[in-house]
Amino acid sequence: MSVYRQERQGRPLRLGVIGLLVLAVAIASILFLRSRTTQAPADPMAAARAKAQETAQGLDIFAVEYPQAAQGVERAGALDGLARARSAWEAAQSDLTAVDGAATAAISADLNTLSEKAQADAPAEEVIPLVEQTQQAIFALIRASQSDQ
Repeated sequence: MSVYRQERQGRPLRLGVIGLLVLAVAIASILFLRSRTTQAPADPMAAARAKAQETAQGLDIFAVEYPQAAQGVERAGALDGLARARSAWEAAQSDLTAVDGAATAAISADLNTLSEKAQADAPAEEVIPLVEQTQQAIFALIRASQSDQ
């Protein structure tokens, strides 16, 4: 008795399905990689704006603490707030100069003046308006950096 084998016709079909699956995965991978590279670039000014905001917050602390220092309370809190503001500003300054060099230089000069006045124990009535003016300049520079994009 001879055994008769039928030819399998499912094999080419399986190879075709596997080939289509491999092709679909390859196309999906290419589309995924392409979409990742065409996403909007990260905001180059985001870090500078965050540091500028940190500067304004440090000035807030200074504005609250400085008048208390004039009343005999320890000045360390006020000076620490100002030091944090200056440090944050130094980190943001070079990037923000590209947005508005004159405003950046004016803010730097204001921070230096504030530091000098604080070291000289200038009256709060003289220092606080300069703090507010500096904060307004910082906020204006932050807005300008957002509109430049």
